[in-house]
Amino acid sequence: MAGALWQTAAPGTALRQFYKTDPELAHAIVDVGPRLANILCGLIRGYAAGA
Repeated sequence: MAGALWQTAAPGTALRQFYKTDPELAHAIVDVGPRLANILCGLIRGYAAGA
């Protein structure tokens, strides 16, 4: 999951600047930490429930 999120979380410098200057694309900048933690917690809960 980290690899998939990394592609959107770490765009190149020029692309990141473009995201910041265009209000319609501002949502494309993603904070990976909280999203990845949420995904991993759900995965762990699912495994624990199935055990």
